[in-house]
Amino acid sequence: GGTYQEQVQIHVSGSPGAPINFRNYPGETVNIDGQGSIPANRYGGLIQIDAKDHLQIIGLHIMNSNSYGVKVAGSSDHILVQDCEVAHSKDGGIVFETYQGSPTNVTVDGCEVHGNNARGLDAAHEAISMDGVNTFEIMNNHVYDNGEEGIDAKVGSTHGKIHHNRVHDNNGPNIYVDAASNISIYNNEVFGTRGVKPGIMLAVEEYASQDITFNMDIYNNLIYDNNSGIGFWIESGAMDFASIHDVRILNNTIHSNEANGGLWIMNAPTNGYSNILVRNNIFWENDTAGRDEIRDSTSPGQLGSFTIDHNLFEAGAISDTYGDEPVLA
Repeated sequence: GGTYQEQVQIHVSGSPGAPINFRNYPGETVNIDGQGSIPANRYGGLIQIDAKDHLQIIGLHIMNSNSYGVKVAGSSDHILVQDCEVAHSKDGGIVFETYQGSPTNVTVDGCEVHGNNARGLDAAHEAISMDGVNTFEIMNNHVYDNGEEGIDAKVGSTHGKIHHNRVHDNNGPNIYVDAASNISIYNNEVFGTRGVKPGIMLAVEEYASQDITFNMDIYNNLIYDNNSGIGFWIESGAMDFASIHDVRILNNTIHSNEANGGLWIMNAPTNGYSNILVRNNIFWENDTAGRDEIRDSTSPGQLGSFTIDHNLFEAGAISDTYGDEPVLA
């Protein structure tokens, strides 16, 4: 137990079946406190792991970093961050980043991640970031009040699961996928985004090189009180290469996303979206601002790339033709 005003740089690796644990002694509280000035390196973590394997960070309070709370970079493999509080970092909270190699087989489980990205939109990375990570799981976390996105899988990240998280009141989409693939997003509670941002958003930004977003499953989520429920967006600078395709949106409850609809199709080139299925969802009271429950603001329109059927809408809702016959409230 105690408060440690230092950066923890981990220079060892465990082995398969025998990970090395860095954790609190049972019943004691361990605070790693950067006091807003540690680490001296703007892009370092209060806990820093570079190209190490089979490590577990468990039960620590990591706060007030001058940059990241936890940073894992390079060809690190089998890294677990569990039951930690990561708060008030100036940049991202828990960040896995491609640098001279890509992290693989990583898990963030049961963490409380809040108040990070104090630099606002100038902050590097997000509350929980997967940047070029191969095989990851983000589960059972509470992610809130961060100055950028809540959970972000981006730039070549692949084979991931994002599930059973409570993600809210972040300054960006609560869950964001940008130029990533083969990801399942399920059983999350997603609400209260700040600004004109969806609760869950699929995108391709211009810096993504040739990475695109595809093979996504979004199901069994509760999505409410955001600017919009689920959004699709391709940045203008990515129009010549980007696409979002093979997406399945199933069995979600999407309600009271009152400004821009339950599903908002935004900027895209012609043929930017393809093979997108929206089925068996409940869309409810997402049109109170006079916008469609399912809103296509692209030009030319992209709805022809979407299969939208067997959804439930409130009687009289705008766009109530996109699904089964609506029932009365």
